[in-house]
Amino acid sequence: MAKEIEVPVSGTPFKNNATYCVGTGRMGLALQKEYLDHLRIVQEAIHFRYIRGHGLFCDDVGIYRELEMDGETHPFYNFTYLDRIMDSYLEHHIRPFLELGFMPDRLKTGEQTIFYWKGNVTPPVSYEKWADLVKATLQHLIERYGREEVVAWPIEVWNEPNIPFWAGTMEEYFKLYDVSAEAVKQVDHVFRCHVARGALGVRAAAQPGDRGVEGGDAELQRSVDVGDGHAVGVVVVAGQSGDRYD
Repeated sequence: MAKEIEVPVSGTPFKNNATYCVGTGRMGLALQKEYLDHLRIVQEAIHFRYIRGHGLFCDDVGIYRELEMDGETHPFYNFTYLDRIMDSYLEHHIRPFLELGFMPDRLKTGEQTIFYWKGNVTPPVSYEKWADLVKATLQHLIERYGREEVVAWPIEVWNEPNIPFWAGTMEEYFKLYDVSAEAVKQVDHVFRCHVARGALGVRAAAQPGDRGVEGGDAELQRSVDVGDGHAVGVVVVAGQSGDRYD
């Protein structure tokens, strides 16, 4: 049973950044009653603003499928489970912090996975199909929950690509970021689209065993022009805790 502890108030106000966002394993867990019972207890005690989990595009959430029709392959999107997850978050007064990942089975280029639930961490077989998936998902969320609500949800492209969460090269991650950020901004330029933490510490002079970009300057600057006067960019440096890259 949870115990409430009263702490005397003194000194200057404390800005508790820890309540900004909580990590939650994989998003598919929110389809389980026991998980939601725990989330309710946590929210009643702490009141997190955002919740961030892996596996938005993994097959247990079931968003991406492909159908064969008349000899052609067509993408098919099913948002049934996603709606249940988002509904549950919002009912508990917590907004999603959307992590774009991992790779759906029909878009994977390899068999490398992470965790016991085997989230696929390979680059997409088609960056165009990946971009369409990102746009379709965000457009659906806006239709269901309203633009004013959904554009307030931060978006992160993948997770920590400098360790085994990403089986491609860092240049392939940067391409994924560029394509994803452009897709996000095409849906609505107000969205905040973040580079994954882990890409922030990429070093130009890679050491043996490091997964980093070889050669180049110590500071890598990347941006994509989305065609409507809004630039989406990322500066890759040695990031510090609390830094924001929009």
